[in-house]
Amino acid sequence: MTDDTDLQYWIAFSRIPTVGRVRLGLLEQRFGSLETAWSAGASELAAAGLDRNVVDAITQH
Repeated sequence: MTDDTDLQYWIAFSRIPTVGRVRLGLLEQRFGSLETAWSAGASELAAAGLDRNVVDAITQH
């Protein structure tokens, strides 16, 4: 994490039960930042390799 924005999105993602350290890393690697990942749609999240339950959990938040 490089700034307060990254920290905010890290905290937001960490509050989603199906998202842990490994998935955070995957999201950051795939999207370049957690902020971009947070704005991603369901199809983009699925294309990043997340299963349907995780995609649903993220998009519901």
